[in-house]
Amino acid sequence: MMKRLRKVVAAQTVTDVSSIGTTYHRITLDDCVKLLQRDKANVWLLQRLESVGWEAIDLKNALFGSDVIDDVLYICCTDGKDIQVGDSLVDPEMALRGYSPEELRSYIVDADDKIVKRYVTEFALVEFDIDESAEQLLKEGKSFIDLMEAAQNLPQLNR
Repeated sequence: MMKRLRKVVAAQTVTDVSSIGTTYHRITLDDCVKLLQRDKANVWLLQRLESVGWEAIDLKNALFGSDVIDDVLYICCTDGKDIQVGDSLVDPEMALRGYSPEELRSYIVDADDKIVKRYVTEFALVEFDIDESAEQLLKEGKSFIDLMEAAQNLPQLNR
């Protein structure tokens, strides 16, 4: 019988999750790219963010409850318990779809480096044409060897 291996991107203990509550961490695309460049993030991730912006990130399947509003990414970190918005209790993973950032302001903070590096990763990328991206990266002077090493973490190549 063949065993399927699954990469774990991030994990939290039960005590960590129960003490979190809900917070939406906001970051602009420019700030995110600068932070990831400074941290020497995966070249494929950076190339996709720089070429297509937030559309590079699979919000639906990788960043549950997160959304882009007015070119700002709001990363949802939640314990899953409903949040109070006005007089209503709201599922935190649906809140950004039904309420404005202004209405959710008590749950919003600026994203720090740790949150961005944890959630905005190559594992959150939507599928893309790797050949086209490779061609662009090579034209920019990136090393073929570096591209191959960084590609080892791309989920679309590890199925």
